[in-house]
Amino acid sequence: MMDKSTGIRVVVCRLKGGLGNQMFQFAYGYARALRLNAELQLDLSYFDKDARHGGFAIERFELSDKAELIKLGFWSKTLVKLEEQVIGRVDRVRGIVHEERTLENRFFKYGSQLYLNGFWQNPSLFDVYTQQIKRAFRLKSFDYSSEFLNVKSEILHSQSVGVHFRRGDYVSDKNAASVHGVLGEAYYLKAVQKIEESIECPRYFVFSDDIKAAKKELDFLENAVFVDSVSDSMVADMHLMSLCKYNIIANSTYSWWSAWLNDNDMKMVVAPKQWFSNQEKNQQCKIIPSEWITV
Repeated sequence: MMDKSTGIRVVVCRLKGGLGNQMFQFAYGYARALRLNAELQLDLSYFDKDARHGGFAIERFELSDKAELIKLGFWSKTLVKLEEQVIGRVDRVRGIVHEERTLENRFFKYGSQLYLNGFWQNPSLFDVYTQQIKRAFRLKSFDYSSEFLNVKSEILHSQSVGVHFRRGDYVSDKNAASVHGVLGEAYYLKAVQKIEESIECPRYFVFSDDIKAAKKELDFLENAVFVDSVSDSMVADMHLMSLCKYNIIANSTYSWWSAWLNDNDMKMVVAPKQWFSNQEKNQQCKIIPSEWITV
């Protein structure tokens, strides 16, 4: 099928980074494909050279029968590089997108294909298709451990608050540390205060890539469960966080998605005002939905 007004038959979305980043990329690409009545292809070429975050991470979701996995051939990769180099001289594709190109979000048309290469961390770019995207991010069935099932039951039967404490590459990788910075005790104290102003008897479920550091930093939490990974999949932990009735997230796309996928009608999400270390970049950031609380 092809959108006659644009000539677009296929939307090709480049996946890169970790799980949360890939989810933003898929969500935006899927929304573009739905709007254009086009096919969707997920370009996995990036992971041939950089699989630091586990490579293609969203395969544990159902995704969509609309999505096809591909790897660009040599000449297509060359074309992508050339287009990126002359990105300032490439005309915008009429009717395709509403936001301007940036250094982080790039797109161009070649033939009947629209190629997307970016991070697209703005929910307004795909929120028209919220229900379709949530269906795409349903977990595939797998063998749940008894630990997973026990934690899930506790979450469903309490005033559960999912707390994400991010360390990992935010500490070990100088570039990630300089971009994001690390949230400390002060943020979590303010976030917990917001929760406890509105919620009676909250039970905190803490998820972290460094559970030892989380226990030390968040030792002020009462009625807390520090969840050691209940699966070999980050997707399973994200799913558990999304089942919590309320969320306190880190400056991390991973915990962002756990909160966005939370279907509790009365959910409360607390997020950090300071998403990036750089103040100018932080002011330009559009990742936080207006109904979430920032501290």
